[in-house]
Amino acid sequence: MLFSPTTSYELRPSVEYNCVVRKTPSDPQALTLGPPRQQVKAQIGSSVFALEIEIENISLRLRETMVIAGPNGVGKSALLSEIARGIGNGQSEIVETFFGSRQIQFQNEEVDQVGQNLKHFQLQLNSNVTRYRHPWGEQHLKSVVRRVLNQDSQTNSDMIDQMEKGATPQSVLGNKMRTIKAINAAFASARLPVQFCLEDGGLRARRGQATYNIDRLSDGERAALLVAGAVLIRPKDSFIVIDEPERHLNPAISGPLLSALVRVRPDLGFIFSTHDLNLLSWLQPQTIIHLRNSDLITENPEQRRYDYSVLTHTDDVPDALKFAILGTRKSLLLVEGTATSEDQALYGHLYPDWSIVANGSCEAVVSHVKAISKHRDYHWLRVAGLIDGDGRSSDETQMLAAENIYTLPVPTIENLFLHPIVLAQMTDGAHEWFGGPTGPERIAAIEAALFNIIDRAKDDIIARRVVWMAQHVAAKNMVSVRDVRKGLATQVPAVDLITLRKQAETEFGHAVSAGPMISTLQVLPIKATAVPSHVVTSLGFKSFNDYKTAVLRQIETESPRGKVIKAALQSIAPQVHS
Repeated sequence: MLFSPTTSYELRPSVEYNCVVRKTPSDPQALTLGPPRQQVKAQIGSSVFALEIEIENISLRLRETMVIAGPNGVGKSALLSEIARGIGNGQSEIVETFFGSRQIQFQNEEVDQVGQNLKHFQLQLNSNVTRYRHPWGEQHLKSVVRRVLNQDSQTNSDMIDQMEKGATPQSVLGNKMRTIKAINAAFASARLPVQFCLEDGGLRARRGQATYNIDRLSDGERAALLVAGAVLIRPKDSFIVIDEPERHLNPAISGPLLSALVRVRPDLGFIFSTHDLNLLSWLQPQTIIHLRNSDLITENPEQRRYDYSVLTHTDDVPDALKFAILGTRKSLLLVEGTATSEDQALYGHLYPDWSIVANGSCEAVVSHVKAISKHRDYHWLRVAGLIDGDGRSSDETQMLAAENIYTLPVPTIENLFLHPIVLAQMTDGAHEWFGGPTGPERIAAIEAALFNIIDRAKDDIIARRVVWMAQHVAAKNMVSVRDVRKGLATQVPAVDLITLRKQAETEFGHAVSAGPMISTLQVLPIKATAVPSHVVTSLGFKSFNDYKTAVLRQIETESPRGKVIKAALQSIAPQVHS
């Protein structure tokens, strides 16, 4: 799995180490890290060392960025630990590692007195624990600050020597990267309002007009200084390994900071593990390892089997969905709309074995389900779609189901929250929580008031129904670039809004005259109208969101009402298959 250079950076072409990787015969996608020993030859490039660590079909290369991503608890830190210890056998000349330790503290005066030579730094891990911590955060920062000061001091000395030999100041300054200046540039990229300077022989922080000791930096500023300094003083052709940078850096800071550091040091290899999937957008890594799970085989020595995929670039799966895929283990359910937290929570209870992702329009759900299903990188993933039921015919519903795209039995998810059984349970609860009329009395009051409530929203309901039908017709008649290029499409049929409005008015009339008014709440498109709010405020709730939160609370606490509500909604929700 690994190799190590000598102190002169010459590669030993064949070296044995304890930590190796082998495939599991029963599962070609699984890896086991641990004994027995194995020999791997290193490559040497023509002008630079083409350092390469091979983990079966995973290549960790210098001058590239790799990210290990996946859900919580799948073993990202464990895998990163194995990789970090494997690169150069953990020698600091080849790799500098930042594990997911919690806090960095130091006293400023100690920085000027204490430095640590990381050449002999070794990370000691307890083989019986699964949380991989870096126990030397304080010493690590002291060492980085000391090396930053030493490097800038050496740069100053070299510049003086060159100018004494006749070089011009412009030529000398143009060839030297001042480390503190580069740190300030990285901080500016991350919009951190702190800059650094040399004062009285030490490193000081400056904010506005105030200059102060660096021991007064916040935890996040210390972490940013540690990472930026370490990256900028790394020797050429070595690795930086960072486990969960979001532990110390706010996501608003980590993306711009780390991407700026990667750009300024293209001669390094970077390996990250993260839960912050937005970091991928900033880093644009050459390799993404999607780690789905790992099994602990033995504790001492620790051996794990890893279930992973190496993801490649594809244009037909948007970045937002790629990030969602990286956050799931096996099953992804794309739902229509821009679901609120309450909506996604309800979907999560109805489909507990699926990761729920709001995916925009119906057309987006359909196209993305198809794209992910056919993409070889995602062969391991169960993917399905769930779209709104607005007026779809049974034939259309069946055709979509054949593509693993399922249709709600109601116009939108808002209608589910107002299902008759849900309302009955919540009116009983309202009597208990708020006092006043009994549950049946509240239902009768809602039934009596609903006609006027819906009639006041009639124009809004009909208009929204017309817009949905027009968009549906337009989507069916959508023209592709291929159609135009090959002359397959010569015109786009017009959408007759007058006819669609008449159809929507007829449907509205049938709905309000077909039976109990409460039943119309399962038929009419009431999303973004005043209807839900009027209904639930009559029960005593402050708003529809307040009401939805109360419904979810009943389900999540597994109260008798919650069990009835969940069973009722599961009985009408479409059965989603893999």
